Amino acid sequence: MTEEFQKSIRTQKLFSSGARVLLAVSGGVDSVVLCELFYRSGIPFAIAHCNFSLRGKESDADEAFVKRLAVKYKAGFHGIRFDTENEAAKNKLSIQEAARNLRYKWFETIRKENHFQCIATAHHVNDSIETFFINLLRGTGPDGLKGIPAKKGKVVRPLLFATRHEIEKFAGDQHLKWRHDSSNDSDDYLRNRIRQDLIPLLTRLQPSFEKTMQQNMKHIAETSLAAEEWTSEKMEGAFRPAGKGELKIDLSGLQEKWMEFLLYQFLKVKGFNRSQAAAMAAPSPQRESGRIFYADEYEALKDRDHLIIRKRKKALLPALKISASTKSIRLPSGTWKISRRKARSFSLPRDASFACLDASKIKFPLTVRHWKEGDAFYPLGMKGRKKVSDFLVDNKISLFGKETIFVILSGSEIISIPGYRIDERYKVTPETKEILIIEPTNSE
Repeated sequence: MTEEFQKSIRTQKLFSSGARVLLAVSGGVDSVVLCELFYRSGIPFAIAHCNFSLRGKESDADEAFVKRLAVKYKAGFHGIRFDTENEAAKNKLSIQEAARNLRYKWFETIRKENHFQCIATAHHVNDSIETFFINLLRGTGPDGLKGIPAKKGKVVRPLLFATRHEIEKFAGDQHLKWRHDSSNDSDDYLRNRIRQDLIPLLTRLQPSFEKTMQQNMKHIAETSLAAEEWTSEKMEGAFRPAGKGELKIDLSGLQEKWMEFLLYQFLKVKGFNRSQAAAMAAPSPQRESGRIFYADEYEALKDRDHLIIRKRKKALLPALKISASTKSIRLPSGTWKISRRKARSFSLPRDASFACLDASKIKFPLTVRHWKEGDAFYPLGMKGRKKVSDFLVDNKISLFGKETIFVILSGSEIISIPGYRIDERYKVTPETKEILIIEPTNSE
């Protein structure tokens, strides 16, 4: 396995000779083997371990084990403890998402501070297969079916040539010791259910399943690359001269049957999604002139049979957080005052620019961000759910005016479009005891 490991690093050019590498080590069999192979290969490394404080004494024992591992290999040790549950709750994330965000951010900090060339993780073939099925079940295109990349930015994965069985056999043959993570036995997570239920079934149906999936993902990656090159060739002929910093695409120069695919392939790197590409490619009269499509950093203006792509003229403000103690927020539309009043001593104003909400139904921190395609809420006084985009059209908000529209969210639910409407579910009722008021300062 040592030779295959070294070959994997060379052929995929994961890092240069003499590089110092930071290894992400949990203490499980995969990361222990990663340490052993780096040690045998004479590659200088240090160990980074995250204690996510999710399994009590078991997590602490993992940390102690990894510290001993660092001593064994005469490697530097970097450790940290996270309050993962609190981080997940604060940012409305799953435990897995919060843990992933925390560890990769911290790994990069350690890498920079200590001048490591890259970060190595112990992902292997089976991890890549599981990721394939997770993305497949959630819905994805070819990019989501390529598996885990061997190199992405400063993160490398030199064990992607090996299966879980091969790694465990090597560890057993070399009498290595490792820790078992009991959370891997739980069926609470989709990845675990795929690992424990789906993949064993598919392996019974096809004994060479793992190697077959390796080839499948390789073929998909090659097909995806070919599609990107084909897209570039097809799109090149549709480009037209435009203003400085703008890109103009002649839609009439693209084949109708391929238009949606080509636009999505080309524009996804700028942050546009598939549904937006479909709307851009819709045949007339649905392909309405004058419509603007928004991504985080770019906007696409539909101008008859042309599409004009440009950086957003008014840069999006980053999402803001409103804590329970926040007194005001500043938006492009003005400054908004935030206060609380007892319901029994407050008369609801008739001015629609005031947002008066039942404070007991709101969970802090609130999020304030620019509205985006797909956003929807339940407008006060109306029956049913409505897309924010449709609400803005109904209220005759101009194209440029839409750039100043923000929404306020409690968790994942929009509770107000400041200055226009609150959500029906958060309105003040006779049972309301305390009111949260968001009002424009110029109305006082």
